[in-house]
Amino acid sequence: MEIEVQIPGALKGDIPIDLEKFRGVNGVLQPGEVGLPVEAVPEAEVEVDMEVVNQLVQMGLPELSAKHAAHATAGQDADAAVMWFYSNIENPILNGPLPKVAVA
Repeated sequence: MEIEVQIPGALKGDIPIDLEKFRGVNGVLQPGEVGLPVEAVPEAEVEVDMEVVNQLVQMGLPELSAKHAAHATAGQDADAAVMWFYSNIENPILNGPLPKVAVA
């Protein structure tokens, strides 16, 4: 069974919805509340176009930076990825890990 509730104006953002008063203070449960079990969600690196990555590596880019560029320009060609790389060359994200996505 699916129930749909519509609040006029809420979809347009006209009505602010503040749910903070329903949360525990600083993450502490209220008396009588039971916390939800914390389940580990399997994660994996985002998928990137390895053909674009290989082209960038052949041009002399480090593999991790090439993966970041391919991820940032998803669906575009190696030229777009190279342009992104050089416009973000001082960005520390190039040396950091790729984003993770939940694995179903």
